[in-house]
Amino acid sequence: MKQNNILFFVLGFLLSSLFLSCSERINLPLNPSDSKLVIEGEVTNLPGPYFVKLSQSVAYESSPIILPVTADSVIMSTSEGQRELLTSNQPGIYQTNSLIGKEGVTYELAVYHKGKQYLASSTMPNLVSIDSVYSYPDLFNPDLFNVAARILDPVNQTNYYRYFLSGNPKLQGNFYVLDDVLINGSKWNFSTNRDDLKRGDSVVFNLLSIDRPNFLIWRVLVENNINGTDNQLSPDNPKSNFSGDCLGYFSAHSISSRIVYIP
Repeated sequence: MKQNNILFFVLGFLLSSLFLSCSERINLPLNPSDSKLVIEGEVTNLPGPYFVKLSQSVAYESSPIILPVTADSVIMSTSEGQRELLTSNQPGIYQTNSLIGKEGVTYELAVYHKGKQYLASSTMPNLVSIDSVYSYPDLFNPDLFNVAARILDPVNQTNYYRYFLSGNPKLQGNFYVLDDVLINGSKWNFSTNRDDLKRGDSVVFNLLSIDRPNFLIWRVLVENNINGTDNQLSPDNPKSNFSGDCLGYFSAHSISSRIVYIP
């Protein structure tokens, strides 16, 4: 690849970082010693079932183990009138049975645990599809490769994105977020630069269109360099989009995914 193209990718990544710094920074108080309920729930435009994971956070000084939580009930409802009681087939994991994920629909998740109610809602944005994907050599080590996806950001609307790679055991679980303040209505390249990929590797590039509350949650995690191998929120993460004193998130988002092969 020509040198000027590599420079373009580097500038693109720097601009992506600028997007985060141009937005107002959120400073949430953290108390890593508290043990709290952690709720992680997602609804997507892909066929269900959709899952909600419940666990109990542990003290920061403790071992990083996951303690499953059994709720009194977990209910998901939609702005179109659907309402479903989620079922559990394993400790701490609840799933839908017939609920359908659709763009433009608002979803509400209600978790009832030990006499307390935890509520969150999320509206699924319209899908922004990946136009194409490609790989390119790392600027400092030509034996390693980064991957990128091209999109056309919709004009005259605010969009928020989270993207990450999956499908390869080499991956470190890094994720990235940005809004379209500086790219509204333009073609853009979403690039990654923190995973060591080599010739012969393949990965899945996942682009999530998320709502603003979830963008704020994930942006704080990026600013604090909090990443995990399964995108799981750690116990000392900032508070969530749930009402009630808990951690975690509930996100209704649309997903576009493409496989990238590194020749």
